[in-house]
Amino acid sequence: MRHLLLAMALATPLTIAETLTVPLGGQGDPALSTPTRGATMSNVAKAFGQPQSIRAGVGDPPITTWQYPQFRVYFEYDKVIHSVKNRTAADA
Repeated sequence: MRHLLLAMALATPLTIAETLTVPLGGQGDPALSTPTRGATMSNVAKAFGQPQSIRAGVGDPPITTWQYPQFRVYFEYDKVIHSVKNRTAADA
């Protein structure tokens, strides 16, 4: 019985978790407006202009990334799912 318990203890993988806190509210200029969730690609282009670069859709569903000087916009199909302000040297 003792050998069985020892074998089971050695066979069980050790799980370690760590929590990281990222201060998203401190990124970039707080007054900077970014596209809102659910906006279409055409609405974003009208409101913010053409992006500096476009990363074509990856995955399923396809996630497309538009890069602007001060933020990035992530689209699922043609709808915004998230906008992220770019870090600046002052944020580091």
